[in-house]
Amino acid sequence: MKQAIETCKSEANKYWVQRSGDWFTGQNGTFTGLNAATFTGQSIVQVREVTFKGHLDPGGLSEADKLNGLDWRGWVHADGPASRRYDVTGKAWAPWKAGVNVISCRLEHQNGKWTFDIIQHMGGGVDLKTYFRPSEIP
Repeated sequence: MKQAIETCKSEANKYWVQRSGDWFTGQNGTFTGLNAATFTGQSIVQVREVTFKGHLDPGGLSEADKLNGLDWRGWVHADGPASRRYDVTGKAWAPWKAGVNVISCRLEHQNGKWTFDIIQHMGGGVDLKTYFRPSEIP
């Protein structure tokens, strides 16, 4: 389980910056999704105290899976209890909203190699460093 969590966390670290226990990412364009709000423009998203949790697929592994070298299949979810968005144009933070999913990964470990699909990525796959330097996070 630990390896699955580390694999998903490594992917999240491509798009998120950690600072003082919180996670930050950048967004650019028009988005609908974060707490059902619509936003247009550049923003920074902050998520408090992100935790990663993994679990095995409920169906388990078949005998054929095992014979094919598959020894783990499951999910890793990273969630935070609160999030908010910083409007770069208006230079203001929106109010905190209740929890948010940062990233969800479906992973398999087969023949010593991890493979995965990102099911959901709250940051939309936008690298924060493309739009902002971490030092610019307010």
